[in-house]
Parts: sequence; structure tokens; C-alpha cells
Amino acid sequence: MIPRSRLLDLDRLSLAQRQAVLAEDGPLLIVAGPGSGKTTVLAARIAYVIVARRVAPASVLALTFAARASRDLRTRLEHLLGDAAQEVTVSTFHAFGLRIVRRWSEGLGFEPGPLAVYDADDARVLLREATQRLRLNVWGRSTSELVEKVACARLRSDDPSVSTQIRELATAYEQCLLRRRAIDFPGMLVMPLRLFTARPDILRLLQDSYSCVVCDEFQDVCAPQYELLRQLAARHRNLAVVGDPCQAVFGWRGADVRFLLDFAQDFPDAQRIDLTQNYRSTGQIVDVANVLGVRLAFRPPLWTTNSDGPPVSLRALADERAEAAFVASEIGRLLNAGVVGELAHVAVLFRTNHQATPLASEFRARGLPYRAQRGICLHPSVDLAISDQGPPAVLLTTIHGAKGGEWRVVFVVGIEEGLLPHRRALEAERRSACGLDEELRLLYVAVTRAQERLYLSHCRTRQVGARREMRYPSRFLRGLRSNNVTQVAA
Repeated sequence: MIPRSRLLDLDRLSLAQRQAVLAEDGPLLIVAGPGSGKTTVLAARIAYVIVARRVAPASVLALTFAARASRDLRTRLEHLLGDAAQEVTVSTFHAFGLRIVRRWSEGLGFEPGPLAVYDADDARVLLREATQRLRLNVWGRSTSELVEKVACARLRSDDPSVSTQIRELATAYEQCLLRRRAIDFPGMLVMPLRLFTARPDILRLLQDSYSCVVCDEFQDVCAPQYELLRQLAARHRNLAVVGDPCQAVFGWRGADVRFLLDFAQDFPDAQRIDLTQNYRSTGQIVDVANVLGVRLAFRPPLWTTNSDGPPVSLRALADERAEAAFVASEIGRLLNAGVVGELAHVAVLFRTNHQATPLASEFRARGLPYRAQRGICLHPSVDLAISDQGPPAVLLTTIHGAKGGEWRVVFVVGIEEGLLPHRRALEAERRSACGLDEELRLLYVAVTRAQERLYLSHCRTRQVGARREMRYPSRFLRGLRSNNVTQVAA
């Protein structure tokens, strides 16, 4: 039985949130700014169509990008729907694609039997085998580079920048996967679409199964993910997507924000609702976010009824060691003053993995507990205790890894030309004037993770390989107003 939940009490929602929950059937675009309660709205809308519109829970498909987001959404649905929430399909795109391929693998040419799932290491080994089979001359290209290019060829089938050689390699690689009855992560996205082409009856079966399709973080979809959503919703046309173009930061792995920007062209009858009230951050932090976001205009600026809070701190420091010392010292001060109750309320964000090394060294020297985002490789001389379990600790993470999170206190370090924006983006800008919007969106995402206190910093010099280089403040810091930002030179 579905319980009557307090979260279905529409009086608890803002006017815009209620509009999103109560929107009529058909295509729906919810443009949700950071901290605007999008997961609350998404869960409430799913619960509403089930309770008020009598849609069977098993007919609802909710797709997300991360397992953490899936777990969060399912937990909220359980609170709203009780046992009925278990009938709703809540899944990441990759897990949903894998389920389809496993169920109908023979329709894709696989021999009968269970499928193996290949990780990145398996994929590198198999790609070397495919390269040898084709006798391709790939001198000067690392296996990692080839893996990236082959994945791009498979995810962007119509990309004219992909060479004939890479397309041939991608075909040979997929043939090797087929022979081994294996699937990799890109395959989980592209193989279902091939199945739908070969077996339209399977597509129709899935269309009949899911009369309501929703997608979280829509700004991060790549072409196959968008096509999957479009085809699944083609019959009932009940497709609700939630996203924010100002937080599109995964273009390097195939995501294309144009699917969100052009949603109204693809679905002319789509309703659009903007969620712009920020419930997360202080007024000062929201103001800084709006200064950055004005250059990314697609939705109205954020606003909040939260208190102003302290000004955002902008620090100029001598080098990365001084920067790490400042961060560690300030965290200690906040802890001793009772401003933060525990270290788990603090995160330090940076653009590239290697920036974690001086921070970790300084934290260790001071006995300050920390943990690093999975995938960050620190200098081997640094003795780490970074397991996700254990006592509360400061989180060291890239900005990409911080997406979706929030902390009472956030430090964003290394906001310098060559780091944020990254040198690769600057080189691409010089070659083709392609713009630095994704780098600016990264800083926007970093700033909007903070709830109460935000510290921004840059260095005058920084060690880059064997050289020590002069560094300059990021162009993105220009325009920050003195009434919102306190600038300190050390």
C-alpha cells in the first residue's frame, strides 16, 4: 500500500517546484539550478504520477548517471511510496543498457551464455589485440589515447573528426568483444540502440513497458543516451528531463549540452519550468555564482532567501606549498572556533589530480585527517589512509568528482590560467576559438558546492614537471565584486 507522505504535501514545495510536479503529461524540461531541490522534485513527480494519475509503478523508468544518484532517488521514492517504490525501475544508463544486452544478447550476435563485463584494463588489452590483428601503425600513440579515441568513435558515430583508421580499429575491437562474449562500458550505451534497429519488436516491448520516462542530469547525456531516451519515449511521449546547462562539465567524455539547449526544437510541445531558488548556499555565495553564470546564460539567475553569510575569500599565495598551508591552517582555525563541527563538512576542490599531492603532504604533517576521491594518485612518499570508511575527514577531490555534492565549507584551489581554464582548453581556444565555456562551468560547479563558507585561491608560482613557472589569476576571477569577495594577498 502506498502511504500518504509529508513530501507529497504540495504546500511544502515552492510554486515552481509544484508546477514541475503537477505538469501535464508529455515532454517536460525542468531546468534546475544548483541547490534548487531537483531530486526532491524528481521524486515527488514520480510519486505524483503514480498516486494521482494511477500510473503503475512498474511503468516508470528513471535514469541517472551515477549509482549514488540512483540510490538517493530510490531512497526518496521508498519514503514516498513505501513498498511500491521497489517496482519503479531506477537505474544508471549503463546498468539499464547492460540489462537489455544481457536479456537479448543473441539478437546482437553473441553466442549463448553469460556475458563478461570488461573494465578499462580489460579494454586496453583487447584493443592491443585488435591493433595487432589489423596491423595498424599507431606509433606515437599510447594505448590510453587509443582507448579514448575508439570510445569516441563508438559514441559519436557521425563525428567527422574521427579518422578512418580509428573507425576501422573500433570495428575490429567490437568484433573481438563479440568473440569473447564481452561488453564494455561504451558498449552498454551503443549496443541497445543496435538491438532496437535489428529487432524493432524489442523496442516496442520496452516502449509498452515504460509509459513514463524521466532522466536526471540531462545536461550530461551523450548521443546514444539521448537516442535511447528519445526512442523509449517515442510512443507515449511522457519524457521528463531535469538538468542545468550551467553544470555541463563532461564534454570530454562525449556529453553534449546541445541536447538540453535544443530540447524545445526536438519536442516543440514541451513544457519548460525553471527552478532558480537556491536552498543550499548563503546569499554571498549565490551572488558569486551569478557573476560567473551570467556568461553562461540560459536560465534566470539564482536567488535565495538564505542569510548573506560571510563574504567569499579570494587568496593570492606564493606557491602550492603556501596554498596547502593556508588551507590546512584555516580548516584548523574553523574547527577550533566551532564554525564546523567535523572535518567531513569540509571539501577541497581542484582541477587536476596532481594538485592533491601538496595538500595531502601538508595535511599529514599537521595530523589533519583527510580522504581522497577514488582515482586520485598521490605521490608514493605520502602515506595515505584514504578509505571511505573511518573517522570524519576532509575530502580532497577534483571538481568533476565533487559534482552532485555539497559541504558547509569549500576551498577551490589553483584558480589560475593553465589550470582553470586548463592549458589544453586554452590551446584548443587558440586553434579554433571553440570557447572556454566548459572550463567556466567547472568553476561554477565548484562554487555552488559550498553551503556557508567559500574560499578561492591562486598561486604566483607553481611547480610544473621539472620547472617552476609563473602563474596568473584565472580570467574567470575578473568581474567578482568587492562587496561579495574579500581579496587577501599573502
